[in-house]
Amino acid sequence: MKKLLFILFAILALPALTSATEYWADINFTRDSVFWGQGTTPPQPNNQNYSDRVFGDYTINGYFGRFNAATRKLNSENLSENFIMSWRLSTNAANQLVFPRYDNISRLKIHFYNVNTTIGGKIRLQYNSAAEGETAVWTDFSPALELPFTADNGSTSSTVIDTLLNLGATQLRIAPAVYGTGTGNKWLQVYAITISKTGPVSGIIDNEIDDIQLNLADKSLNITGANSNFKASIYNLAGARVGCFSSGENFIFSNSGVYMVKIETSGRTITKKLLVL
Repeated sequence: MKKLLFILFAILALPALTSATEYWADINFTRDSVFWGQGTTPPQPNNQNYSDRVFGDYTINGYFGRFNAATRKLNSENLSENFIMSWRLSTNAANQLVFPRYDNISRLKIHFYNVNTTIGGKIRLQYNSAAEGETAVWTDFSPALELPFTADNGSTSSTVIDTLLNLGATQLRIAPAVYGTGTGNKWLQVYAITISKTGPVSGIIDNEIDDIQLNLADKSLNITGANSNFKASIYNLAGARVGCFSSGENFIFSNSGVYMVKIETSGRTITKKLLVL
């Protein structure tokens, strides 16, 4: 498999994309409840546990449910849609969602609700390092691909993790969640998941026509699709600025790590997180 080049993620609701996106996986547990219901019309199981059950081309272990009004969040990308059904991603060692091997993976997006109001955690992604046709060996990326989430903030809409992967032929799984120290239920209500084949790296910010795309190769970063007069500043997680560059230039990272990229265009400022390997 190709090496993971970089990960771009933002735990926020992104605006809708103006260009079409092709998906390897497009899962909406409310819409797709007809595939795993138990006789209701439409089928809507409540608190039903499935053990490595195959739905479509993916395999899932864990609880499905039709939950009460407190857990029925609006779709943060389409406020006319109410997420009613979900799959519970917990810390249980058996809990997982396994995808088939996909080629040319672009990005992963997950809509969810963290039921815990005091502690957050991480959603873990792993890949199958075994040869095709052999028993799966679930392996952490290097560095580990762990997507952080915070405690519930009381929002009426779903939280979104949107992650750029840029992978070649890879089989992925969502592994059991990891929570920090604290009390209360340690699980997420996962409402929807997509894995895209193609499409822009970022959404359209304030109806900006051009798509802002970050391109990283061998620690060299350039930005395309932005205003020709843009200025980009790079910050480390401690908040210190480590460099800046403008249109037509590249920025070379000296060290691996997680960075914030602030892109200032004419009248707009866009901030993205970037993992450099």
